[in-house]
Amino acid sequence: MPKKSSKSEAKKSAARKQLIITSTIYSILFIPALIFSPFVAFLYDSAPGDTFLDIFSFAWFTFPISLLIGIIVSWIFYTKNNFKLAKLFSLFPLINVGIELLVSLFIFI
Repeated sequence: MPKKSSKSEAKKSAARKQLIITSTIYSILFIPALIFSPFVAFLYDSAPGDTFLDIFSFAWFTFPISLLIGIIVSWIFYTKNNFKLAKLFSLFPLINVGIELLVSLFIFI
């Protein structure tokens, strides 16, 4: 029995460390993301009707929302001792970053 509790404590410690690091990074990124998200409307001055620009602007606009979802939901799963889902949801904002990077390859190159 002691091995299970030590493994459980190790998993809890690793999950807590990852959540603290990602929550700190996301909290720092939240303020600039919130400030610059209203400027998405200015992207449509140059090329209206571009599908890649629509996807890029949607990902940019929803980035602050995904940051909040990632922080809140990951800590909720952590308190319920579901560490795998907590780690998974702590990486949720990377979906927006990946979309922005992939689409920016098609827009700007």
